[in-house]
Amino acid sequence: MPNYGPTGRSSDTVAEWLLGDRKWRLLTVLARRPGRAFRVDQLATRAGCAEPTAYEFLRALRPTNAIRRTDASYALDPENDLADALIALTRALSGRRELLDKPSRLQH
Repeated sequence: MPNYGPTGRSSDTVAEWLLGDRKWRLLTVLARRPGRAFRVDQLATRAGCAEPTAYEFLRALRPTNAIRRTDASYALDPENDLADALIALTRALSGRRELLDKPSRLQH
């Protein structure tokens, strides 16, 4: 049985499908104000997910240098090309609530 976290299952918008619901929420928190740093607990709370999910998200981006770490806080680095592209992606998709056009799943 899948665990969708405290906010439940996503609504299957294009953004949520592309990145995954929790990753999308984490990215939008960071991209809302590029360069603003968050502690992991703050990031997880604002994104409505668990801290381990936030840590995994940050860990995945660490090798790209898209995330800047200062003390115990993390921010998207707007000087990094990937971070800049992620910021542009979130701006392009934020507020768009179109649902995916996908067939319903058949029960066997």
